[in-house]
Amino acid sequence: MEHDTPGSCIDDSLVAAGNDAAIGADAATRLIETYFSAKDGNRPHLMRRAFHEHAVVEMSVRTQAISFPPWLNGCDAITDTLVRQFGQTYENVYSLCLQRPHAPLRGNAFHCDWMVAMTDKATHRVRVGAGRYAWHFRHEANAWWIDYLGIEIAAMEVLPASDMPMIESWLQSLGYPWACPEVALTCMPASTTLDAVRDCLRRAVVPASQELRSQQRTWVARP
Repeated sequence: MEHDTPGSCIDDSLVAAGNDAAIGADAATRLIETYFSAKDGNRPHLMRRAFHEHAVVEMSVRTQAISFPPWLNGCDAITDTLVRQFGQTYENVYSLCLQRPHAPLRGNAFHCDWMVAMTDKATHRVRVGAGRYAWHFRHEANAWWIDYLGIEIAAMEVLPASDMPMIESWLQSLGYPWACPEVALTCMPASTTLDAVRDCLRRAVVPASQELRSQQRTWVARP
């Protein structure tokens, strides 16, 4: 299988090559945005612009409200599960990263918190979730790709369809797909159903220098 040409993800400022290549913040940002555009908008064709053909996704689901396989191997399998099948079940999807990449990205890796809001196509109920991403990027053929994505789903809450205007109003106060966790927390609806998501947002606003690294999961791709 050959890659599509990821023109927007070619790093023109790259001066090193091979194992010494270091991804810039702009290239990492574009790859993440391409993934969100593919998943949230149900655009499978965009996935090959972001993911390496041999990419791996590792899933850690800590809630009973949603389920995914623990491993997805290869861009095709990732696309089928996270775009095509996901798009059959959910709509009005808004995925938000709560931190932006900043150069330099040590080890071509980037960790961030995330949140998502979406509706179930069958029941119209609203789902709001949160967790952490672990991204790793690979340089090949003069372009950057996502070659590993760890997804931790720490919370996923289900609300009635009648709550969608409340959630929509909240989302409109945030940026997309990059949102400030402090703003998300401050503007968050008071519903107690969202308390688990609220806890995730509180953890997301803690400055990185004060985080307890021992509590963070270390994602290691399967050989």
